[in-house]
Amino acid sequence: MRARMDTTTDTTVPLLSCIMRSAVFDPRMFIGAPFRLCPNCRQEEFGTLMISNKTVTQRCRSCWHAQTQRLPPLQKKIIYLDQMALKQ
Repeated sequence: MRARMDTTTDTTVPLLSCIMRSAVFDPRMFIGAPFRLCPNCRQEEFGTLMISNKTVTQRCRSCWHAQTQRLPPLQKKIIYLDQMALKQ
């Protein structure tokens, strides 16, 4: 990050602080498509918030209603090897 000299106080300040004084953060940007009807408010704003190893969490962008569902266990039957695994 580049810095510039502030001539009024003779101190070095980060360049971004001169451009941005504040930032707006909207947590709804983390809720992704596909969207369906929310079971709580009935608006089509119910999307995927987070997917982990064993669960998927969906949340409404309007009323913040959330549901977490367990995913079925993985049943691995095929293992794909990369070319690098065969060379070594």
